[in-house]
Amino acid sequence: MENIALVDMDGTLADFRGALDRDLRARLGDDLEKLSPKTLQQVEYLIRGQGGWYRNLKPLPLGFALVKMLQSIGFRIMIMTKSSKEAKNAWTDSAFETSHWAAR
Repeated sequence: MENIALVDMDGTLADFRGALDRDLRARLGDDLEKLSPKTLQQVEYLIRGQGGWYRNLKPLPLGFALVKMLQSIGFRIMIMTKSSKEAKNAWTDSAFETSHWAAR
């Protein structure tokens, strides 16, 4: 039987939260807590829906070290991610972005 490790891309291999926080603050300023959750969510969808946004996320070294360790003990790695139906372009970019991250 083959050993398979399922690894999430966002927050494990890619600094999703750091990039999203940076981009939210660049657009809305540093007082994010003063905005309504709905406003934050709508701007988040716009940011994440930009073509290529995921491709430019910074890699998380610990996540890649974990993948290498799993590979060294015989696990087949499968990268998982979920596209947002609200974020424009997310579904069309998803396959390309995931394969880009898998190649790292």
